Amino acid sequence: MAQAPFQGLTAAIEREVVQALDAARPHQAWALMHKLHPADGAELLARLPRTHLGSALDALRQRFDARIMPYLDEPVRSELFTRLGLAEVALAMATLETDDAVDLLADLDDERRNAILAHMPEADRALLARMLTYPEGSAGRLMQLECASVPQQWTVGQTLDFLQHARDLPSALHAAFVVDSEGRPVGAVPLDRLLRARRLERVADVMLADAPNVSALAAQSDVARLFRRYALLSVAVVDGDGRVLGQITIDDVVDVIDPSEGGASPSLDSGGADVAKRYFVSADHFAELLPALAVALPASAMIFLFQSLIARGMPIAAMAPIVVGVGLGAGRQSLARAFRSRLPGILDWGRIGEEITVAATASTPITAIAALAAGIWLESWQAALAIAIAMTATLAVSCLLGSLIPLVGLRMKKGIRQQAGLMLAAATVAAGLLIFFGLVSWLTP
Repeated sequence: MAQAPFQGLTAAIEREVVQALDAARPHQAWALMHKLHPADGAELLARLPRTHLGSALDALRQRFDARIMPYLDEPVRSELFTRLGLAEVALAMATLETDDAVDLLADLDDERRNAILAHMPEADRALLARMLTYPEGSAGRLMQLECASVPQQWTVGQTLDFLQHARDLPSALHAAFVVDSEGRPVGAVPLDRLLRARRLERVADVMLADAPNVSALAAQSDVARLFRRYALLSVAVVDGDGRVLGQITIDDVVDVIDPSEGGASPSLDSGGADVAKRYFVSADHFAELLPALAVALPASAMIFLFQSLIARGMPIAAMAPIVVGVGLGAGRQSLARAFRSRLPGILDWGRIGEEITVAATASTPITAIAALAAGIWLESWQAALAIAIAMTATLAVSCLLGSLIPLVGLRMKKGIRQQAGLMLAAATVAAGLLIFFGLVSWLTP
């Protein structure tokens, strides 16, 4: 029988589930919810009225799919655990991939966590307990122990046969990690390379020898930056001796890159738990926005420096945002091209000069219009000249900074891509206001 096309959660499905629950038809409710992706099933449960939640959870228990648990909001998850009982929860968690099971256990209080672990098979209990010893916010808390590691002397055929018959592989597998005799990674073979290679070739000859790996103690934010910088799908996680422990995949770091998208949609009935979650996310975002003060402080300094000119109420001062805005737009384009360059760490004055020339040429019509408008409005050719020179000079400075910031960051061995835009804005605003107000002071009476 052909599988129905994926629809996701719709108002019609939600209405049918409620009607089935009202009519005391748990089998029909289960069939409707079972068709949904676990994330959509969790959202449905979060949206149900509190009077229907208990009967919906009882319907799911008929043939419970543990994959829904990581997506559930905390109040719904707590109600589910109560209805399932500790023993059944433990067995369900044991079927999950290790990273999802660890996330669930980490959210519990010590008493309930230890009780659930006590009901698990000994092997699963030992693995999960070990993963819980990694610090919160570390790569060890993100990784899943299920991964594919193959000896570097294996052939492509041996690797493919192993992957086909192995029983403990993760549900999402993007690459096999190639290891030496000590279990240390020497490269990775993406599955597409394996499928295109000849069976008699050695995996060491088709692997990516420069594939990165991360320590289990690395910060999750650093792991997320690594994925974003190199467009990774998976990365090996290693212990203190450099041996492969597990892997982190792109779906594991999605919530780290954008925590606002994690989990199920908030329920209108979730109350204080949802408010608390929003509070902590907002606090994290507030901390990340603190560097934005670097943009405001240079602008404030320039305004203070030229406060006597501004206090005179000169209409030309209203042109300052236009001067800075045009320059910053050109600088951001240079910054983006510098990061996309194949050789972003090499100083190429010819390319920088070309950036400035192209940007100045492209902005000539805007510069001319702004200068002409200022000259006519203020009836002053000095004002028009000040606008034209300031816009061109600010644009040149911003393009120069946009080309140099990536170079400086790479030389310092620091990942500054996230803060490069703020650095460029702060420097361009300061330089633009200094140039503009300096020229106005000099050229106008």
